[in-house]
Amino acid sequence: AYDVHPGRPFRRVHRLRQVREGVRARDVGYQRDAAGARERSLNDALAAEARSRSAAESASRSKDDLLAMLGHELRNPLNAMKAAVSVLDMANVRPEVAVRARDVVKRQIGHLTSIIDDLLDVARLDSGKAQLNNVTLALDAVVRHVVETFGETGSSSGHAVVVELDAVWVIGDETRIEQVVSNLLDNACKYTPRGGRISVRVFTEGNDAVLSISDSGSGIAPDVLPRIFDLFAQGERTLDRSQGGLGLGLTVVRRLVHLHQGSIEASSDGLDPDGTPSCSSLSVGKDLDAALAREAGLDGIVCSGQ
Repeated sequence: AYDVHPGRPFRRVHRLRQVREGVRARDVGYQRDAAGARERSLNDALAAEARSRSAAESASRSKDDLLAMLGHELRNPLNAMKAAVSVLDMANVRPEVAVRARDVVKRQIGHLTSIIDDLLDVARLDSGKAQLNNVTLALDAVVRHVVETFGETGSSSGHAVVVELDAVWVIGDETRIEQVVSNLLDNACKYTPRGGRISVRVFTEGNDAVLSISDSGSGIAPDVLPRIFDLFAQGERTLDRSQGGLGLGLTVVRRLVHLHQGSIEASSDGLDPDGTPSCSSLSVGKDLDAALAREAGLDGIVCSGQ
């Protein structure tokens, strides 16, 4: 077993022992690394599950809030209509009183129709059933028409609406773009106190066409801002709020903007505890099909939110 040369068997055995110890140490290292990887993977899975559970619970609470708000929003116009009909059923009701009662019924029917339209719009957009009738149109003219309509109907009364509209041509569905502008402007009017300022701008920035609507309202809470366009996010409000509505308008806006291959974002300085107006802005951009624009004899304008 031993070599005749002194020391050689010892060196061989010693070298073999070193190799075995090295293999054993490497195996222990591999096992330790594998155990650490499994532990990290397990922790990541548990954290992901906790986040998913938290998101699901938040969505469930928001959905419950929305359903409660829906009942509240439906009950109010129905009660007003019930009272108006009772007035009309009265004997010898004066003509002017009857006219006011009919106006109440018409106004509340419009309110109910708006709620139902928002719900149906969200359902259609989520299911992919909404279609666009794209045409070449002047974005500034569409915005001007919406602003004028708000002024004529009194929807923006009590607010100083400042309009700055550059001539911008886009390709899109005129009705849907009007709906986007109307929902954003309506949101600004609702959350801006009387005497407040609302700014409506249409302009180009590089190759982008931008619609920006900002207001001097009380701002958006930092925890709500990232979810301002999410479905059910607006349900987190008290039932006695004065603004009314289900808050689905911004959800519809984002769906429509994305349907136009566009982008939208909101920014705010946050809620001002002292009541001093802080600036909130909602801007929307719409990507254009450059090929269609060229066919129409126009330069392609690619729009993105600011």
